[in-house]
Amino acid sequence: MALSYTAERIVRASHILSPRLKLLWSEIRSLDQGPRGAFISAQNLAKRLALHPDTVKDDRAELRALGLLYSKQVGRNFSWYTCLPGGLSIHATPTDSEVCAVAVQLDQELARLGANRPPQRGPIDPPEVGGRGEEGFPSLRSSAKKTPISGGGTLDRSRSERGGTPVHIAALLPRAVSG
Repeated sequence: MALSYTAERIVRASHILSPRLKLLWSEIRSLDQGPRGAFISAQNLAKRLALHPDTVKDDRAELRALGLLYSKQVGRNFSWYTCLPGGLSIHATPTDSEVCAVAVQLDQELARLGANRPPQRGPIDPPEVGGRGEEGFPSLRSSAKKTPISGGGTLDRSRSERGGTPVHIAALLPRAVSG
């Protein structure tokens, strides 16, 4: 039987699972057709989620090892099913605090199964204007390096210094429509 959205809320509240694992699990859950499961290849999942097929294969294997996913072979292909490890369950309309309590149990089970907690960062404070952002990268709010060009407008050189293509700012603005 396909899991309810309540199960997805529990998985999303996990502090151990990475966002990518949560995304993949969620996509498979949304495609899970009960007894038929989610009949989708790694290539098609990769296209849906903008991932490499090998990443999908690796992540499905990790989710399987953590008891969050299982598969059944149907002919030459596999059907995928989402599940919660350790018999975790919750009623259909839990409060946020109930979801968080079960998510703690999920994290304990995942840790018991060998999952490592990804590095957690605190809330991101906007960097100071003109300063350096997190980990030494230029702040998004720093003064951009713009050069006036003939014919009006400016050239944004900050992208070219990071390896991108220089962008003419005026080209990004909507054109005025004359009546």
